[in-house]
Amino acid sequence: MTTASASPVWTDRGCYQDASVPPFQTRLVSPPGKDFTRLKCEGGCWDAGYKYVGFKAGTECWCGQYVNGDMSPSPKDCSMPCTGNSSEMCGGEGLFNVVEGNKPAWTPTTVSTSVTTTSTKSSTSSITTISTSSTSVSRAGATETAFLLMSHKNGDCTGDVTNEVLVRSDTDGMCIDTNCQVGSLDIASLGGCPDGEVQISYWQNAGCSGDWYGYGYSSRHTCRQLWSGGANFKSLWLRCAKPESDCVNKKTCTVSPEPLHGICSSQQPDNNVSFKLKSHYHTDCTGDQHNDVSIKQNTDGMCMNLDCQVGSLDIDSAGNCPNGQVQISYWQNADCSGQWFGYGYGNRGTCRGLWKDGYKTKSVWLRCAEPSQDCVSKGDCKADPEPSSNAC
Repeated sequence: MTTASASPVWTDRGCYQDASVPPFQTRLVSPPGKDFTRLKCEGGCWDAGYKYVGFKAGTECWCGQYVNGDMSPSPKDCSMPCTGNSSEMCGGEGLFNVVEGNKPAWTPTTVSTSVTTTSTKSSTSSITTISTSSTSVSRAGATETAFLLMSHKNGDCTGDVTNEVLVRSDTDGMCIDTNCQVGSLDIASLGGCPDGEVQISYWQNAGCSGDWYGYGYSSRHTCRQLWSGGANFKSLWLRCAKPESDCVNKKTCTVSPEPLHGICSSQQPDNNVSFKLKSHYHTDCTGDQHNDVSIKQNTDGMCMNLDCQVGSLDIDSAGNCPNGQVQISYWQNADCSGQWFGYGYGNRGTCRGLWKDGYKTKSVWLRCAEPSQDCVSKGDCKADPEPSSNAC
């Protein structure tokens, strides 16, 4: 066994506002002009014994054992490029990009391992032991951006932002804590990571610890909905890597089985729930919440009054309703009365905007149903025409 020096794991902690009492305790002398990069700032703070690092105004490097103050209401304000690398973000005027460094839970090593795999054919099973060597080390190369992303609460890259992340190509990636608040990753076009090589590694607990549930992959300039809608994990390890080279594809590791109950779900799962949702004023599942409902299995659903206060439905990932079968039936008046304007459908773990942004209807009937079996698809009914005026 050989052991390599382990670099700290840097976790994004968001965008913080400056104040009369600065968020950090120490300001390092920054490298001049073109030489200022996040890597040099992180290294300077870490070597000085500080675990928190703040990048400010493109050129300032701050360090601390803790962070004071308030986060910015708009994380996108922390978007000033670093003077030494324009592909990296280094805060803004009066704003800090904050990261936290920790010693990794693992030490990069080259080890010999034995992995047991089970294969099943018909009614017989065979167990094979594979001897292999694996190495975890940082990749060499010039400092440059592999990819950038923002994590979002909903599965379609809408809703609150929890993380803003930059992964460099000269590292083995980084861990981000999702805090049960992330359903998708909005991956920017900027960077050099090839298509299909944005690797997402799912971990049960914060800090990329606990059970490991394997890999997913995506590309730059895409919205990537996450496994389980975010219900089964609390952190992700992100890096740029080839799928064919990961340990699962090479059959040198095995993932933990999918949990029966997600760590981010309520402590006592209700197996009788088909789906749950909360309604919001705006069409992107933001704004005031108006309804909070659960639809039980093996029922015909329920009517939900909108009161001209709803533009979207934030459908929880919990439940048993299959994808594409959250049925929304639109009615002209309250209590699902008056003219009927037909069906729409959604998925669990997504934000679903309402028909005509909610202006044409005052109530909806919600249930779990197959689109192919509704009366419109079968030709047994016909929706009323869209009214010329709004109901709201």
